Amino acid sequence: MGEQVWIGSGYGKGNGLFNMDGSNASEVWTNSDLKSQQNPPVLIGDHLYGFDGDAGKKSPLKCVDFKTGNVVWEAEELRYGALTAAGDQLIVISDKGELIVAKASPEGFHPTARANVLDGKCWTVPVLSNSLVYLRNSRGRLICLDLRS
Repeated sequence: MGEQVWIGSGYGKGNGLFNMDGSNASEVWTNSDLKSQQNPPVLIGDHLYGFDGDAGKKSPLKCVDFKTGNVVWEAEELRYGALTAAGDQLIVISDKGELIVAKASPEGFHPTARANVLDGKCWTVPVLSNSLVYLRNSRGRLICLDLRS
């Protein structure tokens, strides 16, 4: 079998997984359960973690089974945020500036650390480099936090 490609879009469209074999593509699954409007999800193991962005509606953090497209869980307390991954850890910035670290697990969203670090809208993907995480809000305020401890 060829390579697989995941494609996602916001604005009510959704996402899908496709098998690629040369110049031919075949659908594995498609649905509208993870509309990656602002930031792409991350793939850890067999699961996608990302925000289901849909303008004007709730946009919870979700865990989706990569092989089937089925939603495994939703963390409705978070909406319109962004995330990145480091190993098996999710580094999430909520839309209101709360930094959250949680193990990426299909068993649920269980934060191990959280702190309010920015104000204003925060939709930019956290950037991790050498155990430093860089976060920015919509006003252009940039902060750097040391995660080594």
